[in-house]
Amino acid sequence: AKDALSTSNQEHMQYILPYVDLAIERFEDNIWLVLYKTKLLHTLGRDKEALSYAISIVKSKINEFWAWDLLGEILINNEPDKGFSCYCKALLCRSEEKFLAGVRMKFAHLLINRQMLPEAKCEIVLAMNSREAEGWKLTQEMLAYQQSEWFRNTQASDDNTTLYKQHLDLAEAMLFEDLAWLAANLGETYTIPNNPRKPWRKLLVSFPGNTLPQEISVPENKYSFKDLKLGAGLSVKGELDSNGRFTLYMIKERQVQQLWDQVPSYIGVIDHVNHEKKLAHFIVDRIIDGVLRFKDFPLMYNEGNFIKVQLSSYQSKHGIGYHIHTCELTEEQPKNVVKDFEGCVRESNGLGFTDNDIFIDRPLMMFHNIEDDDFVEGTAVLNYNKKRNSWGWKALKINNFKEEDA
Repeated sequence: AKDALSTSNQEHMQYILPYVDLAIERFEDNIWLVLYKTKLLHTLGRDKEALSYAISIVKSKINEFWAWDLLGEILINNEPDKGFSCYCKALLCRSEEKFLAGVRMKFAHLLINRQMLPEAKCEIVLAMNSREAEGWKLTQEMLAYQQSEWFRNTQASDDNTTLYKQHLDLAEAMLFEDLAWLAANLGETYTIPNNPRKPWRKLLVSFPGNTLPQEISVPENKYSFKDLKLGAGLSVKGELDSNGRFTLYMIKERQVQQLWDQVPSYIGVIDHVNHEKKLAHFIVDRIIDGVLRFKDFPLMYNEGNFIKVQLSSYQSKHGIGYHIHTCELTEEQPKNVVKDFEGCVRESNGLGFTDNDIFIDRPLMMFHNIEDDDFVEGTAVLNYNKKRNSWGWKALKINNFKEEDA
């Protein structure tokens, strides 16, 4: 396909196209096969067919200038305003200048046709400078422009970035007009161990029908978040694939009255504290629980303390997990996970069991010197027993107890 395109041999293009189709059927995730099919169709004049494939490429390579360049090239003759918008989008994509020279020259031609000569000269000068910086000769087209009267008599604009941004709407609307904007909040940055120099950013996206926002990750360097606070409001457009992976297409700031407005609050209870590791476990209900790190939230970590948390969900190889974004102590009691109890204790090997099925762990038994047949009052928390694969109740604290009568 590449060879047929390089020679502009239509007979060869017609010949190879069915084989490209067969290859796509076998390797449906290979975008480069789709790219060459799109180029073949476009070169053969079948732009209506090429357009749908070009759009699918842009959706997969949303931040790549060459994808928008291809889409612009297909659209420019029949829908010039949309094509112009695609070139604007291409020139906003981050890339080395030496790769953008070809797009700049195409865009300059469009600007000349629109009598936007200062803007056109700006593009041409940038393209020439990039070639000269690489030690490459100027193209014949560049030399012709350089020698033209309008070029010599025109003062180039300083920068065309504002122009690009003014004409983005048509390109973006064409791709994503059927997708709804989703409310989101800006999450934390993080890096992965094998690539510490490439930071990622969490976005907490609210999907229809989901109680909790879902975390997605995007490369930090592709978007400008530096002026936004954690929890700031965002709106995003994107799609989930069959594996639950989210592809982000568009993002913009959303004005909010309160940070983390898409992240719901829950009331939970701290049911275990590990002071040595500086960790505390909490539970909200039978579905939601998690671990707090002392360094993240400076609280008084005591078992039985009630907390108010804002959290989001994420998918991992171990299943669904939760990230805590805010946490504070509260007097409000969680529902269905904490209850008061009283009853007689049956002691067995240092462990306690009340007659109403409350388990008392060894540290509590020792701290209060609880013995067999003692009557106790306390607070219990819902607890999952991994060995028995069942839910039960575990004493959090003993408020009062009466020793067995002698």
